[in-house]
Amino acid sequence: MKKASFGDLFCETNKCSPDEFCEKVFWFCLYPQALLLARLIWRLNRAYFRPDVEFIEQVRNLTSSNAVREELNRFRYYHRATGFFRGYLKVRISGKQVLNLADGLFSKAG
Repeated sequence: MKKASFGDLFCETNKCSPDEFCEKVFWFCLYPQALLLARLIWRLNRAYFRPDVEFIEQVRNLTSSNAVREELNRFRYYHRATGFFRGYLKVRISGKQVLNLADGLFSKAG
């Protein structure tokens, strides 16, 4: 039997279509204090969030929390949170939120 992926588990739990996966995970894993500013940036310049959305796409088909953690470590290495918006204001996804989400989904799946 094929092991369920992060994307499959998320969509099943949150009752969303695979097409909605990236955007739903993005908003779920965003730093809460950055929500208002992120909505404005999302409307004006979605390209700002390209690294975050690409990361979410990369973890979609992973089948364990450890695999998500490894991908997150690679992401953090290549996409450092620098600058005023990403670093200080944290207008980006939270790696801890991604890991908590993955841990919760994979532990429920058994």
